[in-house]
Amino acid sequence: MRIEERMVVWNAFRRALRTEDKLALDDAANAVRERAAAGGMMPTADPLEPMLLSVIVDCFARIKRLEAKVEELES
Repeated sequence: MRIEERMVVWNAFRRALRTEDKLALDDAANAVRERAAAGGMMPTADPLEPMLLSVIVDCFARIKRLEAKVEELES
């Protein structure tokens, strides 16, 4: 699996992060894994592109959920 191979390369970087940043990177990695099927549909030789798109989609989905929660709390 190209995505998992790429993530293994990042292990040294992950080890150097603070705990809260490690957790954030783990969340990003999980977002990529959750969207692996969609990423696999992209005709690209570079696995980084679908990985980044997966993280962006996850961030926007989280923002939308937070916006809905704020709107709910404000009303």
